[in-house]
Amino acid sequence: MDQDRRALSRRETMDSIDTGVSTPIRKASSILSSRVKNLDREDLGKIEEIVVHVPDGRIAYAVLSFGGFMGLGGKLLAIPWSAFSQSAVDEDVFILHVDREQLIQAPGFDRDRWPDMADVRWCSGVDAWYRNSHNSSEPHSMQGQ
Repeated sequence: MDQDRRALSRRETMDSIDTGVSTPIRKASSILSSRVKNLDREDLGKIEEIVVHVPDGRIAYAVLSFGGFMGLGGKLLAIPWSAFSQSAVDEDVFILHVDREQLIQAPGFDRDRWPDMADVRWCSGVDAWYRNSHNSSEPHSMQGQ
């Protein structure tokens, strides 16, 4: 009987993942192409890629396409996953706790020239930049977002 309950619970969990019903566990593919907005509800771009820290299985960075027009002229930003939260209203939208003007100044890279994300100095620099940017942001409300 307990085995049947566990199987049903597992099947229900997998069904919620497959159908997109809000859940704390999501397929990586369901996050790709998600829209990103800031606390002022400005559209900042979309998540192009997810970078995983393999030894502990956690998401290290989401790569955001930012700026440009129709994929041209913009830059990619590797942003620590901890800088995002999921919208309470739309699970296909992630909220980035950084202002648009700060992102203009953020360290970015070109689609054809990715940084070495295994480089500890690179990771430390990016993490520090977003930590400092997040701490200097004014608190905003995302009610109704």
